[in-house]
Amino acid sequence: FPPPRLAPCRLSSLLADLETLYGRDVAEGRLVVSRPVGEVTFSADAGQMRQAFVNLVKNALEAVEAGGLVTLSAAFEPDALTLAVADTGPGLSAEQRAHLFVPGFTTKTRGSGLGLTIVERIVSEHHGTIAVDAGGERGTTFRIRLPLEPRA
Repeated sequence: FPPPRLAPCRLSSLLADLETLYGRDVAEGRLVVSRPVGEVTFSADAGQMRQAFVNLVKNALEAVEAGGLVTLSAAFEPDALTLAVADTGPGLSAEQRAHLFVPGFTTKTRGSGLGLTIVERIVSEHHGTIAVDAGGERGTTFRIRLPLEPRA
């Protein structure tokens, strides 16, 4: 996987790209993109960030049943940007959560099990963190926190 080529990345552009890509799901009400008030620009490889969120949104859409909902939201603080992908799917067991980022692990009947490994690597190489909250019997939320100040 190539190292990120960091450049200014506008949050609004990233979210607009995802809305366009998943236009049908947005139109059907399966995907809601919640935009924060104001604009934020952060240092990132826009293509890699887009890939990370494509992987997360795709997984979430596959996890929800008919009538399920996926929400992509963003919030920012003075020093960090937090993006979350939440779904109303069946949730994850403790064992599944423990193995989510292990290459080859999957909860699906098909797929390589590399999607979340790629997401974790992209986030890590952008000096960010990723966490998963799969509390209770329903729903899963992945939260990515990225620094707003470039790091050397």
